[in-house]
Amino acid sequence: MARTDGRAPARVGDPRVRSLWQRGAQRGAQRGALAGAALGVVALVACGRRDPAGATRASASSAPSAASAGIAPTASAAPSASEGPSALPASSALSAASASAAPSASAAPSASAAASADAAGAASGASAGPLALADVLDAGTPACRILFGPAQQPFTGEAALLPTDTGVDVVVNRLGAPIVLPVRSPPPVAKPVRTTLTDPPARVSFPPCAVVAGSAYCADSVGAVHRTHGGTVTLVGESRAGTRLAAATLGDHAAVAYLAAKQTSEGLVNHAWLAVDDAVPGVVSEEGSGATYVTLAHRGPELLVLYLDARMAMTPVHARAVSWESGAKIGKDAVVFIAGTPERRTAAVIGVPASGDAFGLLPIAGETDFGMAAIPIHAEPRDDVPAVWSLYPNGLDPALIAATVDVSPIRIARVRPLEARADSARVLELGQLDAGGKFTSLGFVATQGTITTLSMVADKAGTLWLHYTDEAGSWLERRGCP
Repeated sequence: MARTDGRAPARVGDPRVRSLWQRGAQRGAQRGALAGAALGVVALVACGRRDPAGATRASASSAPSAASAGIAPTASAAPSASEGPSALPASSALSAASASAAPSASAAPSASAAASADAAGAASGASAGPLALADVLDAGTPACRILFGPAQQPFTGEAALLPTDTGVDVVVNRLGAPIVLPVRSPPPVAKPVRTTLTDPPARVSFPPCAVVAGSAYCADSVGAVHRTHGGTVTLVGESRAGTRLAAATLGDHAAVAYLAAKQTSEGLVNHAWLAVDDAVPGVVSEEGSGATYVTLAHRGPELLVLYLDARMAMTPVHARAVSWESGAKIGKDAVVFIAGTPERRTAAVIGVPASGDAFGLLPIAGETDFGMAAIPIHAEPRDDVPAVWSLYPNGLDPALIAATVDVSPIRIARVRPLEARADSARVLELGQLDAGGKFTSLGFVATQGTITTLSMVADKAGTLWLHYTDEAGSWLERRGCP
């Protein structure tokens, strides 16, 4: 059962959300899904009320200032030399870190690092007791073969990945400044080797940095968003402390999105803000709505913005396209989907194929079950688009997910329960999405215990770089999928 605490209920200010949720409740009732109708009633009864502790509330200190753009952060934002590899030097926006960060090889092989999709299907059936994850992982060969790693990383925690001509840059946030760890792709004849560290790794700061070619955006402990570009560090704006950033390209320009408060007739409400290059940030979420999560992805020369407005009993999903015409031109806002009751850390990603419709990918509760909703985002985003569901055996929070951009088919990495049991192991699953939004599993990645972070990118060769954190540390590996 998804939580209903700490969420702001429906607002009267956005009639589209109210109308779409009414229609959703009617459809649910017609199919005999009484839960769907009940949620519709709860949402409508709650209209106009606001939870002071809800997810869309914020303090006045979170509101960004237009005068803050271009102000350099204080020196205290940068880590000291004793804390690991150096921060980005003035000579490069994304440069090499110390070679001493490389882990040492261990005797543990990496051949057992995943399982087949057939094993995944078998694992979901009923059994006399909880399935052992090792039994599933040993059941067959994965569809996505391992090409590098897994290699333990010198920093434990979440990282952003940026593909390069020679491999991938692993970028972490250290006290509001980016630390870059470049990794080279091994030659094709090299045998993948699992490597571990001999010294305890340092911990990274939260939230993770967001990176795009030439720029790294990192937030410090009070929410100040710093951009490192071409050896220059500037202050972009003030985000809500502890919330995530998102970055992507808009043509030849760099864009960042974040959450911050905005004064409205209903008080301070969290909204999604967008800044392009050195321009002053502006609100990108719709008036009358709020935002509890925002993410970006480029689609050709355009930028796609997807944001959630999580409430007590439903989660409206908004999308809009941004183009560049002597400046950022924001397209119309579409409520592409009304999802069910959110969890406390509900989040989404955008998957973009080489051609065709993009998809918003949202793990969340549906009318009866929990799963991943694949929501089409057309050339011009449309209201009330049917989603394609890939159900999980049970719900979880957070439901980590990552997806590729400019790759066909869209590749997906996600964490889900192995079984429906409450004590089920949680697995890191790889898969792909076809043009219609149907998910196909490509097997599991071997992990140890709880998985707490996940990121993934595709390089120019179409192979996948995965970064994840489990109970043994943070790991990087490269895989080739059919």
